[in-house]
Amino acid sequence: MTYASPALRRNPQEVSEHFIKLVHARIAEVSGWKYIFERIPAFKDACAKAPSQVPCPFTGAGKSKFRFRQKDLYTGCAIHNDFPVNEFCDGIDVLAKYYELSKTQTCKKILSDFFGMDLHAPLTDADIENERRYKSAVRATETLDREEVAKRMRKLDVMYHYTGEIKPNTPVALYLRNR
Repeated sequence: MTYASPALRRNPQEVSEHFIKLVHARIAEVSGWKYIFERIPAFKDACAKAPSQVPCPFTGAGKSKFRFRQKDLYTGCAIHNDFPVNEFCDGIDVLAKYYELSKTQTCKKILSDFFGMDLHAPLTDADIENERRYKSAVRATETLDREEVAKRMRKLDVMYHYTGEIKPNTPVALYLRNR
């Protein structure tokens, strides 16, 4: 899949940034990544059941491998038990893995397949404003308010005080080995 854009006679980094900004602008227009993920069968279940875990959308394996937190349906951030914590910071990262494309090619696919966009079009003022709104909304989800921090601290405290070491031949150890 090749998309040539004569308007983009720039270095590869600038081309990637251009398409990422276009995707973020379109995502802001449709109120988040949920719009995209609900249209892809592999992610429908994860959207519907967020924040619960579902089988891996990439392979279909496991019962509790992948999830979106409810607030992450806007940003596209996801958690997958088999990947590093920050592997899927954005919907572009998730779909790049799903489609097995580079981030630039994934952006082009998103723009053409989901928005029917002409890839030769430059950024408009509305695109720039939408991209700014998107980044602002993403920044807002990156910080936790005091109540959320306190709630998480209470949960960690409970976990620390009421859990014990798992012995090798217990049912719990067997269960965890087979996940």
